[in-house]
Amino acid sequence: MATKSKSKIGSASTALPLLSSSSSSSSSSSTSSSSSNLKDVPQQFQFQKMGTGGRERTTVQGKNSAMLHFEKFLEIKGIKFDKTKIDAETERLLCDPTLFQEFASYLKDFALKSDENLLARGTAKQYIGGVKETIRALYPNNAVWDKHDDNHGKNNINNGWYTKIVKDLVNKITLRCIRMGISVEKRVFVIGRNGVAEINLYFFKQNTCTGVIKANGVNCTFHTVGRASEGGFVTYAQASMNIIEGLLYTDWNEGKVCEQNPMSFYPERNIKCWMLDFYFLLACYCIIGGASSYTQTHEFVNEMTERGNKDNSLIYPHLAINPCEKVCL
Repeated sequence: MATKSKSKIGSASTALPLLSSSSSSSSSSSTSSSSSNLKDVPQQFQFQKMGTGGRERTTVQGKNSAMLHFEKFLEIKGIKFDKTKIDAETERLLCDPTLFQEFASYLKDFALKSDENLLARGTAKQYIGGVKETIRALYPNNAVWDKHDDNHGKNNINNGWYTKIVKDLVNKITLRCIRMGISVEKRVFVIGRNGVAEINLYFFKQNTCTGVIKANGVNCTFHTVGRASEGGFVTYAQASMNIIEGLLYTDWNEGKVCEQNPMSFYPERNIKCWMLDFYFLLACYCIIGGASSYTQTHEFVNEMTERGNKDNSLIYPHLAINPCEKVCL
């Protein structure tokens, strides 16, 4: 099983011969001392504003859904809202803790999901947060945001006004579920060792390169307990063999939470479960040339260009595009 560690790997690592990629060094002559440490900036370039909230597709979609509910809520209250109109009167109406208190009540008692059921507590919390950040971005200098999300622990008395609202919203939705005798959150049980072993064996029995590639994608995701997309970011340059522990280490990239931690891979101790052994499957994967055929597609090239990955040395390039279709079973 793979393990994550926040500590440094240390100097007892050596480059992995099997998982190495050639890198060519290039030198460039400096034109002048003033521009030698500056990348060319295009004319009329617009710098992005950092710290304005998440820009990931799912984050943007969540905020859009939240704003649709907020607009319905304002319509019920008879308040006309035009997000393109930024004036003092609109600021006075929106930057009001009382409005957020009422919106929380709307999310708890009236807002519905697509299946016509009331919102789960996680969704309600996400929606009120998305609306708050959208309005805050419109009026960042309003005094209402001063210490609005202070959190002093279990004692809700000294918390900021927004933190109090969110805690009350979460608690009341939780209590509602308890009283109704339903689960507060849906639980999804993971596929166990036996299930993954059967899946890998099924792919191997196909006796094809594609089967070996698929088995490796599933097996790596299982051992790392990773998200489907994360295997599609690991490169050969990030892999090394720890000669003291005799284990493969690699940086494991978690784009969703913007973290990168060392990941170690342990061999399978049960000889009967060879189809779960990370190193056996990886060896088979390397013998057939990995998933190099996927690197020739236009989709893959465009994805690497967007990422800024110039050498394209992904260990699992087939997971760079539509990974959920390849490892979610």
